[in-house]
Amino acid sequence: MATQNAIDTNKPIEVSKGGTGASTLTDTSVLVGNGTGPIVALAAATDGQLIIGSSSADPVPASLASANGTISFTAGAGSLDLSAGGALLTPSGFESFGGAGSYYDDTVLGQFTISRPGTGYIKGVPVAWTAPQTVTGLLAGNTYYIYIDNTGTIQKTTSYSETLFSDNIVLFECLRDSTSGTNIQVTVKENHPFEFPWKTSVWAHDTLGPVISGMQGGANITLNGTQKIEISGADALEDHGLETTIPDSGGVAEVFEQYFTNGSGKWARHAQSDTFDGTWNNAGTPTALGSNKYSVNRLYVSKDDLTSATPTYISVMGDAQYNNLSAADTAIANDAITTATGELAALELAQLGYIVFEESSTSIVQVIIAKETARTSFSGVTATTASLVLTDTTNFDGVLSAADTNVQSALETIDDWGKTASRSFASDSGSAVPASEVITIAGGTNVTTSATGSTVTINASGGGGGISWSEVTGTTQAMAVDNAYILNNASLVTATLPDTAALGSVVRVVGKGAGGWKIAQNASESIIWDEDSSTTVGTGGSLDSTDDYDAVELVCTVADTTWTVISSKGNISIT
Repeated sequence: MATQNAIDTNKPIEVSKGGTGASTLTDTSVLVGNGTGPIVALAAATDGQLIIGSSSADPVPASLASANGTISFTAGAGSLDLSAGGALLTPSGFESFGGAGSYYDDTVLGQFTISRPGTGYIKGVPVAWTAPQTVTGLLAGNTYYIYIDNTGTIQKTTSYSETLFSDNIVLFECLRDSTSGTNIQVTVKENHPFEFPWKTSVWAHDTLGPVISGMQGGANITLNGTQKIEISGADALEDHGLETTIPDSGGVAEVFEQYFTNGSGKWARHAQSDTFDGTWNNAGTPTALGSNKYSVNRLYVSKDDLTSATPTYISVMGDAQYNNLSAADTAIANDAITTATGELAALELAQLGYIVFEESSTSIVQVIIAKETARTSFSGVTATTASLVLTDTTNFDGVLSAADTNVQSALETIDDWGKTASRSFASDSGSAVPASEVITIAGGTNVTTSATGSTVTINASGGGGGISWSEVTGTTQAMAVDNAYILNNASLVTATLPDTAALGSVVRVVGKGAGGWKIAQNASESIIWDEDSSTTVGTGGSLDSTDDYDAVELVCTVADTTWTVISSKGNISIT
């Protein structure tokens, strides 16, 4: 029986080919040859390597490599993982932040610091950055895009472009405004995720901009008290891949960054407050409303700043004041209200609506919802205010005029009509003009009546009921009963009491000019201040102002001779 020899696997195996030579095959090696020469042993491959051919040369063990991040390989013992996930789309954008605490620090004017490390992709290539990193040179009157470049370094630019988002990882937008004294820096997030294709993001930015989703019907501005605004109903602000929750205020007024353009056309902050004061932008200067005037502010919402989930609320101050609510509403309807532009608009704002402020009541008298949504350009503006509901002036021509085309204007006309001195009344019989003797009006002091057929005339003269105002720019004025005078001259203005006055007659004097005023008396006249003080009887007595704007009101308490002060303002001198 033949004997079979065992092979020792721990010894090299000698192989000969064609009698031309031999090579030794060691552990994990691979032998190759060229057909005529000696067999050659390749170097041992490492994890993930493959034997890759090379034209006119021996194959070699090598790792597969990807160019420009188009594909990724992960090697393991005896395995090779292939990942083609977003790489084939060459994504650029933000992935995640690391660390903890605030994401940034913009408290040093002109600087911006990224406080937390993070990762993202630039054209499919993973990029990481360390923190903190600071960029300087932020100038007033600009909004800066804060971004990470392909070396993981913080950068800034004021220029929006496609390449900004394709070649970098944009993280924030930071406005350094032009507020006088100390500029303000306002920051919102701009870290669009890499999963949202940058080409689509740029298209949405240029075409749609940020919009209120409208899915929930919320984000409605609502009056809170008399000078504040809250948000009724939750919704979301969509910024092509970035979402900011707009929460319901829960009855609490929101804080608005209240902005205006200065004399150079740059944006400056008037206030950061939950209270509106009715100020209007008078050629670059925030100015208190004039008497009985109205102002309009346009309200916006912007994104949160990552550190807080609260949206940024912006108010833009109007550059006009209006004589009445109807005029303000017409300006709104004509889109004549100041809008966010330039560096302020670069914060990417979505409109919420308008508020109208009335000086005489020191309050917001109208809130108009006009939201920027993807579904419609603006929603709600035609259904929320009386100013935009039409009226038929033909059917209400007894009081209204042809100009009263909406409910708000009609109500104001009716209110003004209610303040006038003359009235027309229908009789109990329902006729348009009362029949004779249906209405009886008795005259009284300084009131006379007359009746002719069905017409009743009432004349109220005296008793203070028919005060007529006039401005005096000279230095003397003979006063008439039931008249009021604004005395305005750089020199002293002397106003003399009426020589004849019925009981209950009234005169009023208000100072306006730097020269002040004197109320002079005729013979036998005097003015009683109180039970212990009165002027000297006759032409030697008088009342004299001590300040430009002193004022006094007198009523005749003894016909022709005696007047009594019933109200005054200032420190008036008695002679």
